[in-house]
Amino acid sequence: MKKSVIIEGQKSRSSIRNGRSFNRMDQKSQLQIKKIIQASKTSERLDLSERNILSLNSQIADLNETLKVLHLQKNRIQNLPSELGCLRLLELLVLNENNLTSLPDSLANLQKLKRLDLRHNKIEGNLPNVIYQMSSIVQLFLNFNKISQIQPGIANLNQLVNLDLSQNKLVGLPSEIGSLKCLSSLNLSNNHVTVLPPQISECTELSILDISHNQLKALPANIGKLKKLKKLSLKYNQLEIIPSSLSACTYIEEFNIENNLIEEIDQEVFNKLTKIRNLVLSRNKFTSLPNLSELSNLNTFAAEYNQITHLDDSLFSQNQKLSAMNLKSNLIGQLPPDLSIWSHLKEINLSSNKIEEIPESLGQLKNCEELKISNNKISELPKSIGESKKLKILELDENELTWLPADIGYCQKLQKLILTSNKISCLPTDIGSLKMLTHLYAGENQMFTIPPHIGMMSSLKELYINDNPDLQNLPWELSYCKTLQILSIEGCPLGEIPDEFLLGPSYVIHYLRLRANSVRNQNVDF
Repeated sequence: MKKSVIIEGQKSRSSIRNGRSFNRMDQKSQLQIKKIIQASKTSERLDLSERNILSLNSQIADLNETLKVLHLQKNRIQNLPSELGCLRLLELLVLNENNLTSLPDSLANLQKLKRLDLRHNKIEGNLPNVIYQMSSIVQLFLNFNKISQIQPGIANLNQLVNLDLSQNKLVGLPSEIGSLKCLSSLNLSNNHVTVLPPQISECTELSILDISHNQLKALPANIGKLKKLKKLSLKYNQLEIIPSSLSACTYIEEFNIENNLIEEIDQEVFNKLTKIRNLVLSRNKFTSLPNLSELSNLNTFAAEYNQITHLDDSLFSQNQKLSAMNLKSNLIGQLPPDLSIWSHLKEINLSSNKIEEIPESLGQLKNCEELKISNNKISELPKSIGESKKLKILELDENELTWLPADIGYCQKLQKLILTSNKISCLPTDIGSLKMLTHLYAGENQMFTIPPHIGMMSSLKELYINDNPDLQNLPWELSYCKTLQILSIEGCPLGEIPDEFLLGPSYVIHYLRLRANSVRNQNVDF
């Protein structure tokens, strides 16, 4: 048998054929591009995107008297011709999703260029120097490259409004960043930045600053000079302190410090930043919550995965616009006795805490649509749950419940009910009133019977009753649930069902239907 050997430095015949084939394809596309360029001599816009182009024809220079917009995105371009610099009227150049590693120096001639898009290329190390000479640029997108350093020449881009450097390998910024007096949006997320120069505070037009997913250990003490900030994302860094000067940034609407090392924030910050709509304090080291009563515009609040032990009795009572609260995975042992203070909330997540008792005032959650209190130590659910008329999702799994109040049947809009891993022996017959319920999870309990009223649940799609070791039988009325798609019965003995029907859920349903047919002439009285 012959062995094929490829000598180093030589190409195999197949690779040569593939190369020739690709060259023929590229030559064919170049001919098409020439025709397109010739046909576009009077047009201000040329779109050559998604054409599998390997290189751009030098005849592009023929469009120097008219072309203002050039789209070259989603090709395989590795190098740009110097003739591209002849397009002196060009205002928009879109080059994202190519294989560019450098740019021709001739691009410095594009002194009317407003937007340059170089996302998703292969630019490594220093940013190409020619970019610093394109002083007319207003929007510069460089995300998803491998840029590790920005040079002081960035100061020349004094018209910049939007600068995106996310998803690169930057470790810092030069002090000259402060020269960008028009800069409104700066995205540095997903880099390796350890320090921000204090001169960044001189970018006084900044309204959006995203420094998330970096390695920052501190912020400039003078960050409060950025008084036009509306969105500040500091999540996933190594910050321990938020400078008190931030209280001067009174226009902030979104403030995210998730996953840092912060234990507390100066109360003055929350007293002054009254326009905050979305506040995320999650995954830090808070042991208590600050006073948030001045945040009258607060819409969503998250502080999960902290070490909070206590909730003030009036927490969120003044935040009437608040719709979603997430305090999952803390050390909270007790809820405010009067839950009417949360009557405006639509989503409440208190899962994975140490709550033992739910106040009778639970029924005051008039607008609540999602209530998640899984993984606590709750042994009883108040009957007032039935007053939560708007409830759609109720998660009670991993508690110590032994029963469910019949008033649950009044939650007519309930769609998802999770009771997994409790000590419930039976479900109330009123559960059949939940006509909109699609998901019922009641596995890993101590149920010995399922009420026949379950057959009234016309919307039920998924029923999990697995691992109930005393459940011997299922009501034949379950076969009336025509929308049922998933029935989980693993770990249930079901001793009253004949062995030949215990081959899987579909066989069990078939058996229940046979039983239902045998009594089809009888009136079903629920």
